[in-house]
Amino acid sequence: MRIWMINHYACSSAQVGGNRHVSLAGELVRRGHSVNLFASSFNHSTRTSCTANRRGRVWWEEFSGVEIGWLRTPPYFDNSFGRVRNELVFAWRLLQLPRYCNTRPDIIYAATPSLFAALASLVVARRLGLPFVLEVRDIWPQTIIDMGMSRFHPFAMLAAAIEGYLYRHADAITTLMPNAAPHLVAHGAAHERIYWIPNGVNFELVVSIRPAEQKKVLDVMYAGAYAGGNDPSALLDAAAELKRRGGATVRFRFVGMGVGEAAMMAKAKALGLDNVRFEPSVPKSMVYTLLSEADILVAPVKYLPVHRFGVSGNKVLDYMAVARPVIHAVRAPNHDVREAGCGIECAPHPEALAEAITTLAAMSPQQRWELGLRGRRYVEQNYDFARIAVKLEEALKSALDGRKTLRVPSASVEPCPDSQAVE
Repeated sequence: MRIWMINHYACSSAQVGGNRHVSLAGELVRRGHSVNLFASSFNHSTRTSCTANRRGRVWWEEFSGVEIGWLRTPPYFDNSFGRVRNELVFAWRLLQLPRYCNTRPDIIYAATPSLFAALASLVVARRLGLPFVLEVRDIWPQTIIDMGMSRFHPFAMLAAAIEGYLYRHADAITTLMPNAAPHLVAHGAAHERIYWIPNGVNFELVVSIRPAEQKKVLDVMYAGAYAGGNDPSALLDAAAELKRRGGATVRFRFVGMGVGEAAMMAKAKALGLDNVRFEPSVPKSMVYTLLSEADILVAPVKYLPVHRFGVSGNKVLDYMAVARPVIHAVRAPNHDVREAGCGIECAPHPEALAEAITTLAAMSPQQRWELGLRGRRYVEQNYDFARIAVKLEEALKSALDGRKTLRVPSASVEPCPDSQAVE
C-alpha cells in the first residue's frame, strides 16, 4: 500500500513530542509499504519551527525510511486563537497536497486531535476517490467540555458537527481508547468499522535496561506535559504531604516544558519544597535514558468524565519500558499497571499519591527492580509497535478492500471492545 499518514502534531524521535506515527509508519515501511507522513512544521511542545530557515510550503525529510513532509504553519505562543489559526493553515495546506506530491496514495490515514486536519484529509480522500481511515485520539468536543468549556460554546458546537461528520463518513476508525466504541457508534460510526489500535513503545529507542543505582535519596520522576489531562500539580501536593509527615527521603524531578511550567514552579516555591527539581524536556531518542535515572516513575492523571472510555497515554508505557516501578494515579476502566503487577494504581489525589510513594520507597532495590521487570515484560508482550503495526496494517487493508468490494472488515482485526462502567 501507498499510505498518506497525517497528524498535525507528529514528531520524529529527534524532536520533543509524540512519535507514535513515525514509529508506526516505520514499521509499515518494514512490512513493505510506502508511507508519506505529513505534520506541522511548528512543534507544539517547544514552540519552535523545523522550517524556520527553509523555503517552500513543504520540507521533506527522511526518517527511519519514512518520508516526512513538514507543512509550513505559523507560530503561536498561546492555546487559543493562535493555535486555532495554526491548525486552520495546516488544514489548508493539506487541501493542496495533491499539487505538492507527485505520487498518488492508495489510502489516507488521518489522526485527531486536530479535527480541521482530519476533515481536510477526508476531503482530499474523496476528491481522489480513496478510502479514508480516521484515528480518534481524543473524544471531541467532550474532552474540552469536561475541561470547562460549555457545550453551547460555538467552538464546541462546531467540533461536535465535525466529529459526527467524520464518524459517519470514515471507511474505518481506529481509536486509542479501549472503550470508545459505544460513543463512536452513538455519533454515527459503524461498529464493525471500529478498531482499537493503542499507543505503544518503539523498542529500538529503549536503552538496555538495568537496575537503578544505589542511592540514599530516591528519585521520584514525572516526565511529560504540565497541562491537558495530566495532573503533575497533584504530585507537588503529595510532596508537601510527605514533607508534613516527615516521610520517605525522596527527590522529585519534573521533566517538561511549555504551558503550566511557570505555575508549577511558583507552586513548588509557595509550598516551600526544597526537594523538587524542574528539568527541560528531551527528544524521544533521549527520554528512556533519562527515565532510567529514576527509582519511581509517576503518572498523575486528572479525573475527567471522558476517561470512562479508557486512557491510553504513552507515558505509562514508556515508564514500563525502562523497568521501573510505576505509580498511575488515575480513574479509568483499563488498568495496565495493575494487570502488569509493576507498581501501584491509586486514586488521583495527593494523599493517595503520598501513600503510594511511601510504599514503594520502603521496598528494597531488588523488590522495585522485580516490579519494573514485570512492566517491561508486559509492554513487550502487549504494546510493541512492531505488533501494533500489524493490527493497523490489517485495519487499513480492510478499509481498502471494503471500499472496493463493500465488505465488512476482516475478522482477524481486533475490534474495539464494548464499554465498561466506571465504579
